[in-house]
Amino acid sequence: MTDIEFIVSFTALLCGLLLANVANNIADALRARKDLPIGFVPWAINLFISAAVINSFILLADIKDTFPLEVVSLATLLLTILPYIVVSRLLYPEHSEKWTSVEDYYIANRKLILGIMLIPSCTFAFSQLYYPLGRPPAEIGLVLGVVIAPVIATLVFLILTAKPRWHRIGFGFLVVHRVAILTFTAILNS
Repeated sequence: MTDIEFIVSFTALLCGLLLANVANNIADALRARKDLPIGFVPWAINLFISAAVINSFILLADIKDTFPLEVVSLATLLLTILPYIVVSRLLYPEHSEKWTSVEDYYIANRKLILGIMLIPSCTFAFSQLYYPLGRPPAEIGLVLGVVIAPVIATLVFLILTAKPRWHRIGFGFLVVHRVAILTFTAILNS
């Protein structure tokens, strides 16, 4: 097994672990939905995380031949996946009797959860600038402006507000944005 094959396999393992974790959390939440209602935001966060992980894996598959094997590149790879594993574990309360819904728990802990969710987007922005991989500056600017900046701006805005309505709108936008990016990537790759 070559180094690149190992990295891709390890990344696939982490992506699979994360998606399994998200599915497990959704199943637990569905079982407990009568005792602790879920709300829109946790569903949207799970969809956003799942789409982000799929997008990360697609991007890695596209650049695997030019992926530099350095400490910075490996740390970047881990920092685009591991924070989502942490968020998927933090998203649901352990002591459900303290909360009226999962969404209330999220609003109370939004700064921590959203701060951790900022790590992959900021890391991805850093990787675009640090590893241009021979792409023209206009393409890098397009990725930064269309793919990354809206996510970072939305997450920062949501950290600053505690109104559930804005969180529902914000995560609705993030899910639509991520699905649009995945669709556009699929069209470009076909």
